[in-house]
Amino acid sequence: MQIKIAKIGNRRRRDEESRVFLPPTSAFRGEESEKIFSDDIKPVNIARPRLVVVAGYLYSCGIYEMLENEKVKARSIDVVWGDSIIQKVENGSIDLAVYNKNAVDKYLSNKPDSALTILTELEPSMGGENFAVTVRPGHPLLGKTPSEIKNLIHDYKVVVGKTTDRYINLLRWLDADSDFSKEIDKNVVDWSDPDSRIFQIAPDALIMFGQNARVAARLDGYKELTNFDLLIPNQRNHFIESAKNYLICSESFVDSLNIGKDDLVEKFNTNMGRNGRNSEFVKEVSNLLKNQCFLDYEQESFDCEKIVEHILFETYRIGKKVIFDV
Repeated sequence: MQIKIAKIGNRRRRDEESRVFLPPTSAFRGEESEKIFSDDIKPVNIARPRLVVVAGYLYSCGIYEMLENEKVKARSIDVVWGDSIIQKVENGSIDLAVYNKNAVDKYLSNKPDSALTILTELEPSMGGENFAVTVRPGHPLLGKTPSEIKNLIHDYKVVVGKTTDRYINLLRWLDADSDFSKEIDKNVVDWSDPDSRIFQIAPDALIMFGQNARVAARLDGYKELTNFDLLIPNQRNHFIESAKNYLICSESFVDSLNIGKDDLVEKFNTNMGRNGRNSEFVKEVSNLLKNQCFLDYEQESFDCEKIVEHILFETYRIGKKVIFDV
């Protein structure tokens, strides 16, 4: 199965504020019996990194439909995956976001008086099996142990967002400290959401992809230098924990609620369970996310839709398990 990647430099421009993609309301069952938001609520800004794990939750939990029912404008703000998401929620420019649990916990431990609010903890991305380092076929480091790679990594470019959980996971896998991080800093290409076109520029690079690009690269024949299956057992619990996300929100969003936070989360959980069993919803949202999360790819739509379905099932058990024919 081949996924053709568009040429570098041919990316579609993304506006800071993008059109909101709404699942059809027919996919939802029932109406909300009570008013959830106050009458004077301002438009709600929702962070939208182009990641299936994030967008899949936001659509499936029903927040867009709840806002639509109450005639509240939802604005999806394109962001890159990284700690800047926390800052945007803190300063109120983003009202609602999904972001890494460990990063949020660290931020709040350093700033206990923060206005940022945790609504709920989400399932680990890909069931905790989201860690991988991707390389080209035949890469010189394939088959090497982590300690061997640690000694040789200075000779290669490493593409990863420096302020992401992916970079922290890479250092942990290599059993590396902050001094080692400084040593390889000149080798690190700070790119939070890379795709496999980077191999056209740096064929020997080590890439820490998000799940969209990781699965696409694997289907396109690229190899994983390491992944969850290759971790030693005592490392796996850490990587499962590091794969968890929170749903976080701004102080103004909490103030706009006419119901308690726990009641809102209960509604989200009810919607997740209902929509995950609704084949019509899964099909519509898979098609929606295919178009939203893979804008920079030239590919057969069937392949992209299967990638979306795979990520949704492995993370949230939405839909059915996907078997790839590779």
